[in-house]
Amino acid sequence: YDLMRGWGPPGEGPWPYPSLAHAAAATAEGLPEMTREHFRVGSRPPFRSQPDTRILLNFRGPEFTFAHVKFVNILLSMQAEPGSKPLYAPDRWKDKIVLIGINAEGYEDTHQTPLSARFPGVELHATAIDHLLHGDALFAPRWDLPLAAAAAVAATATVFLLPGVTVPLIGLAVLLALGIALVLWS
Repeated sequence: YDLMRGWGPPGEGPWPYPSLAHAAAATAEGLPEMTREHFRVGSRPPFRSQPDTRILLNFRGPEFTFAHVKFVNILLSMQAEPGSKPLYAPDRWKDKIVLIGINAEGYEDTHQTPLSARFPGVELHATAIDHLLHGDALFAPRWDLPLAAAAAVAATATVFLLPGVTVPLIGLAVLLALGIALVLWS
């Protein structure tokens, strides 16, 4: 999930813009309003995010883990006759972050996730907000890329240690040496 995204007019450096989750969590925590000017003066963005900062979502459960309420029922509650009991009491929303999303047949905002082929987009935002408020997002370790490179080298070495691959091994060594030479020469 992108917490910040850098964007700017052509010819100018990118300015960081917060995601919906980042802005909502910052507002809930009482942090200052985030504007382009806020970031241009060099102050630190909330949550120590920098442009193009991403977090890995630590899903709380399958789709519809967060409470879903039909928006039409909220409207009906607001239009309830005086003295009648509304469907939802107004204090239900007190001190809560409320996200409005669409989940109507043919108009779904769904995304494929590790938990579901049709995970509601509004729940992706809710999950990210929850992570920011509780500080429990997942982060890739700094050694993930070196570990992947080492695994690729080990797998490649294993294949080339098999009998009958001497010629491809020599060809690969020549190509590798040529690539290194070109990089060093340019």
